[in-house]
Amino acid sequence: MKYFESTGYYGKKMAEFEELIEKGWLVVDVRISPFSRFQPDFIGKRMAANLGEGYLHIPEWGNPRRKEGVLAIADFSAGLSKALATRAQKILLLCACKYPEKCHRSLLVKLLQAAGYEAKESD
Repeated sequence: MKYFESTGYYGKKMAEFEELIEKGWLVVDVRISPFSRFQPDFIGKRMAANLGEGYLHIPEWGNPRRKEGVLAIADFSAGLSKALATRAQKILLLCACKYPEKCHRSLLVKLLQAAGYEAKESD
């Protein structure tokens, strides 16, 4: 069964995620638009170049209402189908937010748990 963890890249280095890839993790970018003004290494195209097959962007798990300050997931089922179609058993859900309680990742973790998957927020 797939195992999910969630984290934000704020203040982290790409090398941390490269190490996870070497340990068999898949980094799933859960932003609708994979762009970063303040940490350019975390722009989707750069992440794909740095992490290779260890990176997957699932915009369906992004938050379409982020600018309104609402926690929401664009299309949980479609995103889950994409995640389940991967060979990875350990999946790291990644977006920019440092604080999970203010991030849609917290909602995503709850939805995954409700669907019967092991999922948690990591540091």
